[in-house]
Amino acid sequence: MGTYYNAHFINVLVDGEKGEGIGLAKKFRIKGYPSMIFLDSDGELIAQTSGYHGPEDFIELGQVVLNR
Repeated sequence: MGTYYNAHFINVLVDGEKGEGIGLAKKFRIKGYPSMIFLDSDGELIAQTSGYHGPEDFIELGQVVLNR
């Protein structure tokens, strides 16, 4: 799973309750954790999801985002 995401995305872990994460959580209206946001190269939101995703679902989510 990590191999797939590392090959196709730039992955960043941010704590939405500390530092700059607070502003990002507000900007993207994060209501629950874990949350994932997918941005394009201009910083525009492509997709957003929250909650647990099993490995297969997580890979499928990445494929959907890439094929948008």
